[in-house]
Amino acid sequence: MKQLDVEVYPDTKLTSFKYYNNDGKTYDYEKGVYFSQLFSAKRSDGRLSSMPIRQRHLQT
Repeated sequence: MKQLDVEVYPDTKLTSFKYYNNDGKTYDYEKGVYFSQLFSAKRSDGRLSSMPIRQRHLQT
């Protein structure tokens, strides 16, 4: 995968979600071979005020 499009509908308080992906073919995720990314967003003054990337895990 080269691109991930995310539609964000932020609340006035900081909310988060974790994106997770593995190869979908093997059990390698049991050995920690997967990708995960925590996204956070918050709405302020009717706009997306922040969407910091908090952590990332990628092991091959």
